[in-house]
Amino acid sequence: MDIQKLVNAISEAGARERSNYHATFGDLIDKLKAADESARIAPKIVGIGAYRGYYSDIVLCTEDGNSAWKTVLDYDSPVKDWDKWEKENRIDIDFVENPKKLAEVLESLLGAYFDGYKGGYNKIKRENPLWVDTDYGSCSNKAVIGISDNLELVTKIID
Repeated sequence: MDIQKLVNAISEAGARERSNYHATFGDLIDKLKAADESARIAPKIVGIGAYRGYYSDIVLCTEDGNSAWKTVLDYDSPVKDWDKWEKENRIDIDFVENPKKLAEVLESLLGAYFDGYKGGYNKIKRENPLWVDTDYGSCSNKAVIGISDNLELVTKIID
């Protein structure tokens, strides 16, 4: 039995369930694409990362965020030159204010990976549930449950 596959399946099932009441990464992209160019998302997003409560979910960070990667780092055979690997695989994200351009930036991340809060990598997918917090290391329990037409993140504390 492959324990990692079992853990991944359990994590994916939970994420699918949460996406029934959370806004998802894909929902955010769609709202941004449909928005007026003068609209601004509130609160302003400055980073993304793994949500500390559910590492496979995405947190929209309002003050700080971590990085996205083109490929995963193989922990079983780590790279010899980390600096070179990071330079070749790191995706620097420019969180522009124009909603249509931000949609393009976020859409370009689909299929990339982000670090799990305590290690591992998770693929960025349209179905990833969204949370909002000040930074990558926090766990606010603040779920994004909707995105208004004027791009305000509608949130709810979920205990």
